[in-house]
Amino acid sequence: MKQSKLELYVGLFVLLGIAAIVYLTVKLGSKSLIGGDTYVMEARFTNAGGLNTGSSVLVAGVPVGRVEGIRVDGTDYTAMVTLRVEAGLKLPTDTMASIKTTGLIGDKYVALAPGADETYLSAGSRITMTESSVDLESLIGKMAFGSVEKGKDSPPPRPMTLRFLLPLLLAAAPLAVSAQLAEAQTRLKTAVTEVLSVADRTGNRSALPEKIRPVLKKYVSFETMTKRAVGPGWRQFTPAQQQQASQLFSTLIIRSYSSKFTPGEHPDITYHAATEPAAGRVDVPTSMVYKGSHYSVVYRMEQMLITDVVIEGVSLIANYRSQLDAQFKKGGANAVISSLTQSVSRPQ
Repeated sequence: MKQSKLELYVGLFVLLGIAAIVYLTVKLGSKSLIGGDTYVMEARFTNAGGLNTGSSVLVAGVPVGRVEGIRVDGTDYTAMVTLRVEAGLKLPTDTMASIKTTGLIGDKYVALAPGADETYLSAGSRITMTESSVDLESLIGKMAFGSVEKGKDSPPPRPMTLRFLLPLLLAAAPLAVSAQLAEAQTRLKTAVTEVLSVADRTGNRSALPEKIRPVLKKYVSFETMTKRAVGPGWRQFTPAQQQQASQLFSTLIIRSYSSKFTPGEHPDITYHAATEPAAGRVDVPTSMVYKGSHYSVVYRMEQMLITDVVIEGVSLIANYRSQLDAQFKKGGANAVISSLTQSVSRPQ
């Protein structure tokens, strides 16, 4: 009899232990070790390779949530990633979501870089500004060997850097899939024609930046690009500082990349179906061959103006935000303007 009671108690203890483990598993899984209330939102990526359910979501290197789910959107075959983050975290609507890697070959995680908008994402919102997982092997192959499809008489391979931005800005228009996309196609084709025409007529390379500036300002929203490149600190700029920063940033972009542009050499572009990730926003994916090297390029447009260019998964805005946000944290708006001034003043 005593033996039976002992076995009963042991059995009950084991059952209670299993129940406790199940409870903790469910609770920790739903809260993702961050505690408190949470909310869910989505982010669309063209490539979510290496990212898993349960992967961390970080802001400034601090865990604020986790990846709750990953699925394929059957309409355009992109990756829809569901994020669960702390309820107290207010994220501006122009927040950038990037898939990063811990170290060189570590685990993947989602990094959120808050933007400068004064409106905020809410539960169920979708982050439309994203950087997908970078195919490291592909990039290393391109930088080390160039394109495998180049002929024997092709020029030596060049590393893929953002210096090719200006030629990339000269491209683009997908097949029309809606009235908005058709309008975007028309504007971009016009931009291509105008910029190439000006560039081909300009004999003096040093005069090219000022020659093409008026054309680019019609088709590129440098003000929006500057605001998002600076990030949250933009709200603390005075109107005069915002205007000065926009002027300097646009000069930096135009001067830096026009010096690498060769009049008469046009990129060979293949246009793919455009997508409309959010109202008023069009993404135009393209495949490009320029000076023998192959690149994947996505143009992001709002209000029919280019607001970002993503080259091989690397966003121009995210690249500059990591630099300018660091400058702002060091010395505020004056530090950002000083940094831009120094960059613009360097000889080309």
